[in-house]
Order: sequence, then structure tokens, then C-alpha cells
Amino acid sequence: MEIWSGGLSVLTKLPCGNELTVASSDVFCEGILRKGEYIRSRELIISRRVVPSIPNKVNYTLRASLSIKKTGTREEEWRIQSEKPVTLIARVAAEATPVSMNIKGMSFSLDKDTFKPGEEVKLNYSTQNVRTMFVNLVHEANVQCACPQYRTVCAHVKKQPKEKVLSVEERNPGSGFVTIKIPGYAEPSYNYLWEPPEVTYWSLTFGAYSRWYLEVECVKAGGESIKFQIPINVITEEKVEEKIFERPVEEPKPLSKLLDPRLIIVSMNKGASKTTFTVKNTSTSVLRGVTVRVSAIKEELFEVKPFIQGISELPPSGEISFDYEEQAENYQVTLEDNEGNFIVKRL
Repeated sequence: MEIWSGGLSVLTKLPCGNELTVASSDVFCEGILRKGEYIRSRELIISRRVVPSIPNKVNYTLRASLSIKKTGTREEEWRIQSEKPVTLIARVAAEATPVSMNIKGMSFSLDKDTFKPGEEVKLNYSTQNVRTMFVNLVHEANVQCACPQYRTVCAHVKKQPKEKVLSVEERNPGSGFVTIKIPGYAEPSYNYLWEPPEVTYWSLTFGAYSRWYLEVECVKAGGESIKFQIPINVITEEKVEEKIFERPVEEPKPLSKLLDPRLIIVSMNKGASKTTFTVKNTSTSVLRGVTVRVSAIKEELFEVKPFIQGISELPPSGEISFDYEEQAENYQVTLEDNEGNFIVKRL
């Protein structure tokens, strides 16, 4: 079976419906896989700046795909694809800090600026000549998205009005304090803005925010109105980090021992237009689900298009041979199998 490529990716859907890949890992490149079972393990590195899963706002999918090549052409014939939802969890830590501010002869303070849902916020105040004081607990939340198609103003991102969750009114306040309770259902505070590392996608950003603050308005006896905001943080209880898969990945068997790389012999025979590579298993073990990936290395740093050859079993003293059309002074050959062996040879 001729293949184009195969790998894993974690992706989400933008407000416009387009897919955004936040992490990916190649498993197979262009080449030939013979009938058999190929088991591979890959780590997907996800940036800390990636927006975590947010219910009803940002959801993620883990996708495994294998692209099958149409024989004798440069076209894809069909694609094997499997998906499942995954949850990206952020570890948010906020250190409580006291807040104190003075404005036009009035002073306000908080013993701390970080609260949990269900906890009360105590605002201390000292005012003069204030007829009425309003204190509102306000929440703002939305996604942020900018791309080459819609730029910074995306028609698919609906503007969300700020929500006045609770309000307190004090008449002739003088000095004292007011308390406002954070609702038990409160969404935690966060501010994420991610952009892909690839230069070609620099105009793309994706983020989300959830902001909480006290909106204070003081109306003085003369009618003057003074408004300002005091930002606060809402944090939820620490969650146990979940695995990306529903079932725990099986640990390697205690008796499983990785192969000595010296037992894999790689040789090549250069021709006028192609190079023939031969990989021999000189160990006493049967290697299952073997893939051999070869790539030409030019000028030490530039890797030419690789090619992969797969075979279901490579017995002791068994060999696998194939041709590679790219010409170079140096080559890198990588053998991988179902037992986790990963052997790299430079020729």
C-alpha cells in the first residue's frame, strides 16, 4: 500500500468553522507499508499559550489520519481518519495580593484580590461628601480571533455585553465596607492569546478571556459622578490533570528490552539515479511492525523529502531492501518497530 503521510494532530474549530491545528506529530511519510500492524507512540507538545478547553466555547479533537496514495499517480485516493474529543486543562495559579487605591479624596481597599466561587469580596471604603455609592460585580468573557481572511474584525465573533452579576447600593456611605458574594457558578479568570510559530501564519491569532472586576460609581452631593474599576481574580479548585486518552496508555512491559542498535546493520549501494538501502536484523528477536525511514541530508542541515518502507515482520537474519531516488553525500536511516525500538543511523 502506497501512502502519502500519517500522523496525529490536536485541533479546534474557529468561530468561522475553519479548523485550527495547535499541535501535530508525523508518524509516517511518503512510502510503502506492507500489510501488517504498526503500533507507534508519539508525544504532542502543546504550548502553554494555547487556549485550554472552555465549555461551550473552545473544544478540541485528537485526530489520527493516514493518507493513501492512488497507485501510479501523485493524488490521494482515500484517507483513513479517526477522531475523539480531548480536554486541554490549564494549571492556573494566582497569588492573592492586597489592593489599595485613592481617588479624589476617597480611599478603597481589598484585603486580597483573588477569590473562589461562593466566597465574599469585602470592599473597604472611606468617602467624603458622597450621596450614593454603587458597587457592581461585573463579568466579561469572549473569544478572540484574527486571521488573514477576516483580519482583526471577525464577523463570526459576536460581541458579548458585560454582565452585571450583583449590585450593592449605599446611601451617604461615609466609612465602612460592603460585601459581594462571588456566585458559585462563576467562570474562572483567564486571558489566553495564541499564535502559531510558523512564519506563514503570523497574521493568525486565537484567544479567549474571562475578566472579573468591581465597578464602583460614587455620586457626590454636588452631582459629580466618579467611576472606576477594581480588577479581581476568580479561581476554581485545583483539578487533577486528566490523561489525554480515555483509558490509560499501557506501560511498557517490564520484561521488554530495547534492541542494541549495533544489531541492526544498514548498508547502501549507490547507483547512477538511485540508491539501494538494505537493513539487516542480526539480533535473535523477531521485529514486528518495522518501518525504515530514509532521508538525504544536504549541507548537513537540509533534509530532502524522506521515504518510508514498512514490513510486518523482520526475523533474525532477515533483510529489507528498497530504492531511494534522492541523491546526496549523507543519508539518515531510522528504524522503528512495535516494541518501541527507535534506531537512527547516519551513512
